[in-house]
Amino acid sequence: MTATHRTDYDLKRVIRGMALALGLLANVPFLLFLLEWGSRAWPQLSWSNPQGKPLFIVMTLAILGYALAWRWLKVGGVLAVSSAIALCALVYLGAGSSLMPAALVISIPLCVAGLLFLVCDSKAFET
Repeated sequence: MTATHRTDYDLKRVIRGMALALGLLANVPFLLFLLEWGSRAWPQLSWSNPQGKPLFIVMTLAILGYALAWRWLKVGGVLAVSSAIALCALVYLGAGSSLMPAALVISIPLCVAGLLFLVCDSKAFET
């Protein structure tokens, strides 16, 4: 193994570790909510409100994307970035700009983690 290959491998491991840690930090609060209150909250949510069932599904897809990224970086990264964008769009459609800071606090870590997963899977780290 050459020094350049070893450095690339180490950098990829560091970036992947940062993505996993950031994704975990972003997904754990909703995962705990989903496990504790998800089955009780689902019947009260509405399809007509963008902050109801659509937002619940987008957050579930964000967790799924994070889980998939452990094995398939590209699939998980795309799903995480898409979920972050969809989350912001649904919050804006449901509440306007008043809740956008809260949506950004949740979606920016998801988006950054997804982008880091995509960077790890890029051609830059192939020899």
